[in-house]
Amino acid sequence: MTRLLKNYRGQRPPQILTIEPWLREGDNPIAAAPNARGGRLVPWIVLRYGSIWSRLRHWGLIKNQLKGSLAEALESAKSIRQNTLPPRTIMNEAEKLELVALLSGLGFAGWGKTIVRPEILFSRARILYSDALVITMEMDKSSMETAHSGTAYQEIFRTYHELGKVVNQLAGWFRERGFGAQAGPAIGGDVNYVALAQEAGLGFIGRNGLLIGPHAGPRIRLAAVFTSVQNLPAGDLQETAWGRYFCKKCGACIRACPAAAIYQEALPIEGDSAGNPVYIDHTRCVKPFSRQFGCSICIKVCPFSQSGWEKIKMAKNKEQGVER
Repeated sequence: MTRLLKNYRGQRPPQILTIEPWLREGDNPIAAAPNARGGRLVPWIVLRYGSIWSRLRHWGLIKNQLKGSLAEALESAKSIRQNTLPPRTIMNEAEKLELVALLSGLGFAGWGKTIVRPEILFSRARILYSDALVITMEMDKSSMETAHSGTAYQEIFRTYHELGKVVNQLAGWFRERGFGAQAGPAIGGDVNYVALAQEAGLGFIGRNGLLIGPHAGPRIRLAAVFTSVQNLPAGDLQETAWGRYFCKKCGACIRACPAAAIYQEALPIEGDSAGNPVYIDHTRCVKPFSRQFGCSICIKVCPFSQSGWEKIKMAKNKEQGVER
């Protein structure tokens, strides 16, 4: 019998960390589709299925990075009041070149653009603009290879904090030039970033529920900037669809999962018909996740993190007799 995941629609970040208290007359936010999937906030899931006391014992390791991440999330929300009304919508060529240079200098693993579909907003969420610049930041390989450890746990929150800072920096860059922008930080977002990044061409969604991309496999964190700009420059993207077939045959994360929470076939979600496939039962995943320093075993064992994108691609091509 196929397991049916519950779709709890009430999980939202604290209102002050959303755009709702900061909207002005003249803003026209985009709402989630009626059948959008509910967001799954880690504190709520831990409280319901895991051990909140274990998580609290780990507070000392990440308290500064978590406080910084939440401060950046608050800045992302309230700074929408700095947007020009009405905002500019078209970049000139000089601004495109300037933006590409800025993105290249900020140390991202990759970046791309897409249009946000209302179906991938979380239930009851709203964002200001449908054009999105999506970015990925690599987590340190040596740190993540220690998972599940305090070192890996700290590295995760380091990237949360860094991404919060850089999306606010990018949103400021757009506003200085008269464009509208809403920073979408890595922590507490109102959009399914994994689906968004896949649609931006930055990778594919793996069995572990994470984006797997060319730069570091699943060893990345995601964030976005939603903007009024309708002609964002495209990133330097690779074709990634082939990796989905490798992932389906691999199963390393399924075998290594300490909670047996990852499935070979997708799990249906109650009342959801618009989201991407889900292969993880979060009610199982959360138990070791909450008692340890997170988990990240599925990141650690993934061949795309261990061996790298190009090595796997070369092996696949050799097996199929394809020249590079």
